[in-house]
Amino acid sequence: MYPEISKIQTKVVNEFYTVYNNIFSNFVNNGIMKKELYAGQYEDLSISSLSLSMYGIQEITLLKKFLAKQKNILSILWSLLLPHLTTKGMEMYNKLNAPDKIS
Repeated sequence: MYPEISKIQTKVVNEFYTVYNNIFSNFVNNGIMKKELYAGQYEDLSISSLSLSMYGIQEITLLKKFLAKQKNILSILWSLLLPHLTTKGMEMYNKLNAPDKIS
């Protein structure tokens, strides 16, 4: 119906997908994230992270009445990333989330 808008949306999604892949690749190369357990694992993580970033807020809003404790998109994204962090990555995460750093 609006092909020009569709082109822009596709371009933006592809750019974000590329950003996620590049971030994860950079993190692996710098010892922040572990190496993939299988080829394409971090591509899958990029797709999951992108999907949550794009659509997750609506889903969380819909789940509000069923969740015992309120969730936010950032904690959900971290739950996907934390298992992949190396010791160095966890140290960086802990520094970012130290109580005196939270404003």
